[in-house]
Amino acid sequence: MNNAADKEELNTNRFESVEHSLISFFKKPIRVFLAAVYREITNQLRRSESRMLGFLVLRVSLRLAKILKLQKLPHSLRHIISLAPPSNPLGGTNLPTIDIAIPCHTKDFDNLPLIIQGAKASVSNPIGKIILITPQYLSIELQSRFPDCIVSTDESVLGPNLAEIINELVPKERTGWIIQQVIKFRMAISSEQVATLILDADTVLLSPRIWLDSEGIQVICIADEYHLPYKKHIRRVFGGQTQLLSFVTHHQLMQKDFVGEIFGQDGEGLIEWIKLADFNESSSICEYETYGEWMVKHKPNQIVFAKWNNVAAKLNSGNSSYAEIVEAYSKYSSVSNHSYL
Repeated sequence: MNNAADKEELNTNRFESVEHSLISFFKKPIRVFLAAVYREITNQLRRSESRMLGFLVLRVSLRLAKILKLQKLPHSLRHIISLAPPSNPLGGTNLPTIDIAIPCHTKDFDNLPLIIQGAKASVSNPIGKIILITPQYLSIELQSRFPDCIVSTDESVLGPNLAEIINELVPKERTGWIIQQVIKFRMAISSEQVATLILDADTVLLSPRIWLDSEGIQVICIADEYHLPYKKHIRRVFGGQTQLLSFVTHHQLMQKDFVGEIFGQDGEGLIEWIKLADFNESSSICEYETYGEWMVKHKPNQIVFAKWNNVAAKLNSGNSSYAEIVEAYSKYSSVSNHSYL
């Protein structure tokens, strides 16, 4: 009996070994095939300028997520959604003038010529002011390097009261991060124009785009990034459910009146926005996510989704011209100079 049992176990083990080998054999070509299909889908979407296709991809994806009761979209699907809308969905004439605001620090100064040139080349709206914001002690150097731009300081944008409150509420190691985000909202609120394009100091725009049309409809890009602590913070701030979509896009148009609706015309609500952050998280609060979430929920008729199509890369800012970067990254809408890559 024992011999028969041993023989049966041996046959079973052999069968399982063969089965495992067959599964492993077929898994690899299936993975290769699916990867090739995925690449082709993303390449096609990257080239697509169909507003209808973008709408269908978004609606089908969100409907599928609802049916499956997903709490978070997989990255591959988020990436597809971020590429599906057209690059430049708005049109028309008599476009509103917008300002461009770029918070920056010493580490960003070498990048700024490319950032500014990209903004001038890519923003199809009339540009009012290009404003660079930096700490007071760096402002003279910054102004001497960029005399054609307006240079403002962190201290003047925040004012003494808000700066003091941030220092009281925020852990020292996160103060700079929070100050930069608050500055972006403050720049939008204080602008003389109806809207301000907020641009990170490491992101070069590559493709022409109308950001705001004569009807007040603006572009919102959907990112493929997703950071749950940002969503948790927004639920504490606004209540209710948050979007499965992400708006952490490294640049974003903010309309003055809408930022005023969120935080008050003097930005007094920014203090509560900061207080509701969980600073046990290393990164728990995001200006782009906040504005995007609020716009989708409260002003859906005032937005149109556009292709994000950003790539992170290490740029050689000192030796690369803007034309060379456009050529090197011709299939993208923007490139972020992230040195950790």
